[in-house]
Amino acid sequence: MINSDGSGLQQLTYASNEVTNPVWSPDGTRLAYRNYGSTPSIMRIGKSWREQSPEVLPSMSDLSDWYPWSWSHDGRQLAGFRVGAGVSDGISVYSLESQQKEKLTDSGMRPVWLSDSRRMLFQDRGRLYLLDSRSKKIREVLSVAPNEFGTGVTLSRDDRLIYFSLVITEADIWLMTLE
Repeated sequence: MINSDGSGLQQLTYASNEVTNPVWSPDGTRLAYRNYGSTPSIMRIGKSWREQSPEVLPSMSDLSDWYPWSWSHDGRQLAGFRVGAGVSDGISVYSLESQQKEKLTDSGMRPVWLSDSRRMLFQDRGRLYLLDSRSKKIREVLSVAPNEFGTGVTLSRDDRLIYFSLVITEADIWLMTLE
């Protein structure tokens, strides 16, 4: 963690294996993350690593490959996706209150909550979708196929602007004549 002016650099975790996918809670007091090869956890900010026992999300057989990606604005849910055999297995939402995970889609990755804590955007095969987490209705918003979205999509605070990066793959065939 570091202040915006570059001061106050502080290491937060001292885990024995790789820590990935840090996701800030809306109030900035907690951080969800994933240890490589284990289930996601939530730590408190403001306590040293030695002073706390990060909350390990309940062990379910399908949480070991689950990546937390976006914390709902009301602070009650984490949206994420599961990757099995290198392929996304869909969007799921983890409720911090019930400690249960609900699968919402069969494909897609990198969900981002809108400020209503009900809808989210997610990517799947060069397309961006809007998902209602209650009704599970999905609507395509944008296609960049055959290209792909970059690492993630970001929303403005008022949900009116979407920022994304585009990955363009070009494949050219060249012919050379040897003399």
